[in-house]
Amino acid sequence: MYLKGHLLVIPQERKTLQLNTNNIVRIEAKSSYCKLFLLDGKTFIVSSVLKQFETNLELLGFTRTHRSHLVNKSCIHQYNDFEQTINLLNQEEIPVSRRRKKQLIRSINLT
Repeated sequence: MYLKGHLLVIPQERKTLQLNTNNIVRIEAKSSYCKLFLLDGKTFIVSSVLKQFETNLELLGFTRTHRSHLVNKSCIHQYNDFEQTINLLNQEEIPVSRRRKKQLIRSINLT
């Protein structure tokens, strides 16, 4: 996996995925796989760990909200402090761990 500008290139067994990072809403870890959720509702399963995505995408506006979630900050609609969740533009609700709460609030300028 590598970045080419805002294009995330992910080699797979028989094809290569090329995704514009602006179209990725979130990435969810599933053991040694990750599920990518796009703005248009499509999903892709990739054989890669979340840490690898985090390393490649943190400078492009992605933030880790939980041990199993990496979120595009531009897709965050609202933060719910009472429930410790964020609501995304695609109507999904994602948990925010207590450990990552301050970092998230700082990174999306809610302080």
